[in-house]
Amino acid sequence: MAAVRGAGPRQRSGNRGAGEQIASQLRAARPTDDGRLQSRLLGPWRRASVSDEELAALRLRWNIQSRNVAIFVGGLYAEKRIQYLIEAAHALRRRVADFELIVIGAGPDQQLVEQAAREHRWIHYLGPCLGTDKVPFFGLSKVMLLPGLVGLGVLDSFALEIPLVTVDLAFHSPEVEYLRHGENGVKLPAGTNPEEYAAAVSSLLGDERAREHLQAGCRVAAQTYTIEAMVSRFAAGVLLAIGRGPANAA
Repeated sequence: MAAVRGAGPRQRSGNRGAGEQIASQLRAARPTDDGRLQSRLLGPWRRASVSDEELAALRLRWNIQSRNVAIFVGGLYAEKRIQYLIEAAHALRRRVADFELIVIGAGPDQQLVEQAAREHRWIHYLGPCLGTDKVPFFGLSKVMLLPGLVGLGVLDSFALEIPLVTVDLAFHSPEVEYLRHGENGVKLPAGTNPEEYAAAVSSLLGDERAREHLQAGCRVAAQTYTIEAMVSRFAAGVLLAIGRGPANAA
């Protein structure tokens, strides 16, 4: 045991070196920028970087007339509940006469969105958008609709300050824990149906003060869930898993 204790300082030093190496490798994937959540991993874009002229051009190109616009970004597959999204959108349109929906993504259920977009001019299906191509469309939107599985999309919501509305589901990804209901987003109770979902979104669209409160929470979350913090937690977890973390250093 004495030998183990004697090796402790060297082992802790080795831990720091290993952690720094892991962090360095992960940081290498991050493009350099102005320092604000510009990571590929954390929804790396700023609404402020999109000019009014660009937004006006997008409105004209896609025939988006309203300011009551919501956006969905993600894979179009069963866990994302695309049929639910479309039903909720119709319920929203009944409540908010000029409501419009932007859908970005691709997947097995995209035919549902394609059909809805063909039948209703207020549903705009853009297909998949890679990298920062999706960012300007957040600038056109007031809320982000993700009634199904939530994953890293919550970080896009934070970075771009567009409050996310979801439903409490058993199969969400771990990142949903970053969302704090009423603080930086909205998580409706399990069992919420599309009509009830639409009612909540309608209320949010019509309440600028509530949206501003959630946007402020998004800004705080964006500063909390940075690439540096994620790297630090990841490195610590790896070291702990291989038996070299702080709990094993003594």
